[in-house]
Amino acid sequence: MKSKVLFLSALAFAALTGCSKTPETTDTDPTQYEITVTAPVNGTIAVTAADGTAVEKAEAGATITITATPAGGYDFVKWTVTGATPASTTASTTTFEMPEGAVTVAAEFAEILYNITVTPPTNGTVEVKVNNAAAEKAAPGATVTIVATPAAGYDFDGWTVSGATPASTTEATTTFTMPSTDVTVAAAFVKTEYTITVTPPTNGTINVGANGAEVTKATEGTEITIVATPATDYMFSKWTITGATPADANKKMTTFIMPAANVTVAAEFKVDNTKDTGVVIGGLKWATRNVDKPGTFAETPRSNGLFYQWNRRTAWSVTSDLVSWAPDGTENTEPTWDNTIPTGDAWEDLNSPCPVGWRLPTEAEYTALKSAVNTSVEAAADGNYQATKMVDKNDETKVLYFPNAGQRQSATTLYSQGTMGAYWTSDKAVSANNALYTYLYGASFMNSNGIKSTANNVRCVEKAQ
Repeated sequence: MKSKVLFLSALAFAALTGCSKTPETTDTDPTQYEITVTAPVNGTIAVTAADGTAVEKAEAGATITITATPAGGYDFVKWTVTGATPASTTASTTTFEMPEGAVTVAAEFAEILYNITVTPPTNGTVEVKVNNAAAEKAAPGATVTIVATPAAGYDFDGWTVSGATPASTTEATTTFTMPSTDVTVAAAFVKTEYTITVTPPTNGTINVGANGAEVTKATEGTEITIVATPATDYMFSKWTITGATPADANKKMTTFIMPAANVTVAAEFKVDNTKDTGVVIGGLKWATRNVDKPGTFAETPRSNGLFYQWNRRTAWSVTSDLVSWAPDGTENTEPTWDNTIPTGDAWEDLNSPCPVGWRLPTEAEYTALKSAVNTSVEAAADGNYQATKMVDKNDETKVLYFPNAGQRQSATTLYSQGTMGAYWTSDKAVSANNALYTYLYGASFMNSNGIKSTANNVRCVEKAQ
């Protein structure tokens, strides 16, 4: 018993005095895990520890910083981190906490694309294409195609491109090279202008205008004014307009409304039938043409003209169809032959069918003409009867033609057409029923008289100034 107590006491003493001995322990480094970087394209990746040093391994719990730096012309897009969760997948510099395992880091880079903004067009559309596909952005150096399509009734009028230079500003389809900046594209459209073509006129001119200015084109709905100006000794006859309808085709100044189509304008001019150059023979100027409608000359020196009863201004046709024209020159819709004998003993000026400035010749003037010319027969031509040709004996350049159109003796009776010409004089009547006129039988030339109600041709001489 005493020995047990001593043993325990010895143990206690040893404990108090440190004489007992414990087992030894050994220190080891923490485990580090691999950080693998997938080789980037168009940029670089840096992996650093908290102190900024580059690392390829790290122990669990360490804060790792990853930084993506894009190459020129490229932007960072996103991170793909396998084995860890980055604080951000879209920030070019971010961190993650190192797990107890390997980590793989990859960065995605993309070309920088600049915006192509289209200004909303009016009266048309604009397309932007890169590689034949619609695009709103493009990389620097890319070929960008722009296409303008006008709405119905409109035409493309030009490009305005800010930030780039198009190959053409006037072609509806063109291209430009994308710069390293944003670009704005705008297309202008205008109402379609249609062409007004003027057929080159003969013996006159044509002016085409709108809003006080000469035009060769106009938009649909525009009022176009056309003016025909005849040359000397000519007069306007009529308009011929293809593609539009003139307000009045018989007025030398008229208008039409421009259609949605091209228009051709032509004006017809004819010899001014109120004027005649005349030929002076024996000191008297003779008209070169017969009288046609009241106050006008026939178209040409060979034209038959119209018939007149003595001292009456109503004209009658030289053809079998009975047609007449009133003293004011308008055609009578229901012509009725006047069988009555005209009154008066002289041809009154009021009833003269000669144009202004001209009068009927006297018998004595016809006699003087006969003495001053050589006569011959000119064959029928161009639908007109044969004519008596008169050539000044002293000047062969002075020539007159008197058509042998005969006479109209009633509504149905035409006499000696093609063989004889009968021309009234202004002399006093030889009786209540008869008046003087000149007969032309081919080359023969004589004075006679006949019934006043018979209708003959009229040739005029110039009135004294």
